Amino acid sequence: MVRVELKSLFKLIKAIASFEGLKGFWKGNFVNILRTAPFKALNLCAYLPFLQKVFSLGVLESMKVEDTVFRVKGSMSSKLNSSGS
Repeated sequence: MVRVELKSLFKLIKAIASFEGLKGFWKGNFVNILRTAPFKALNLCAYLPFLQKVFSLGVLESMKVEDTVFRVKGSMSSKLNSSGS
């Protein structure tokens, strides 16, 4: 593990490559995937039914489709993030 205070990004990249090789750049990635995969899977599975339900309510006809999609995404992400904490 590199424990040197380097001020330059390029120096840090070079130090990691020389001390640990290419594996050094992927350390912790598997744990990160295990942490984020369930949330992303839930988000993917819930997005389309949620969007269909919002459009079926009929309250969004006056809005542009792009605006609606952005608002629905924001609403979903805030709900999923608050329930996951």
